Amino acid sequence: MTVIDYLTQRGFSARVAGHRLVISPASRLTDDVRKYVKAHRLELIAELAANDGQQRAWLERVAALLNTTADGLLARELIDANDMAEQYRTDPRHAAKLIASTPNWLALEQLRGQFCAQYAPARAYAREPAYCSRNSAFTRAI
Repeated sequence: MTVIDYLTQRGFSARVAGHRLVISPASRLTDDVRKYVKAHRLELIAELAANDGQQRAWLERVAALLNTTADGLLARELIDANDMAEQYRTDPRHAAKLIASTPNWLALEQLRGQFCAQYAPARAYAREPAYCSRNSAFTRAI
């Protein structure tokens, strides 16, 4: 069992903030948990560092499903570090679906739609540009 599993089974989460190790919720910490964390501090920090990479990769997949960026999701507070720590082992499609149903995301999509409608060209191209056409010389050369 990993140190993170030990904490998770007892209802705690851990993160590194600067040079500090933060265990939440601090109000529920017992002497036994404190002793365990102190004895396994370096192991816990190594696990958290490994999980950070996995969490970031998961967040990138969620962002790709939503056609946005991971930094954009974090900046708009559509997801936070606690969400990532709890959810990074789940299917990114579930998180993307949940985010897409939130009022903040729906408002953002509405603004995006208004922006696109305002700045989209008045009419579409009558035909595909030559480089996109199946019969173009460029396509035949490939």
